[in-house]
Amino acid sequence: MIKNFLSKLLIIVITIPLLITFKYFKKWTLIQKVDNLCNRIQMFTKKFSFLQNKFGNGINAKKIRESIILAIVLCPVETVCTERALAASIIFTLFGFNVKMAYGVRFRPYLMHIWIESEDQSVIFDSPREKVTFIRMGVIK
Repeated sequence: MIKNFLSKLLIIVITIPLLITFKYFKKWTLIQKVDNLCNRIQMFTKKFSFLQNKFGNGINAKKIRESIILAIVLCPVETVCTERALAASIIFTLFGFNVKMAYGVRFRPYLMHIWIESEDQSVIFDSPREKVTFIRMGVIK
């Protein structure tokens, strides 16, 4: 119980500053840098297998998602899907999940959207208020 609480608190404490920071940077270069950072974290944990899932013991994707949504609600600035996806990809990667940022569009009215998905293309994290279906265009590399 205490371990789950501390894990959720850690996620919230990390996520809120990430959301605020990502709000004020140029999006595309930031997306590329965060994706590179996540790839390096994944390579590092694969290279040192004893580190794999060290942080994630006893915590699953649902608990991480709930904590990130709580951090979004508590965040003092309004965020959009890009900031949420960037922060979520770092958090999920730190907890040992292999995730990718995917993007898609809808056409009427035109809107682009970004979300987090696993290797099998199942959506792991999406914006809490998004209920609209987007056509998946690709993965950010």
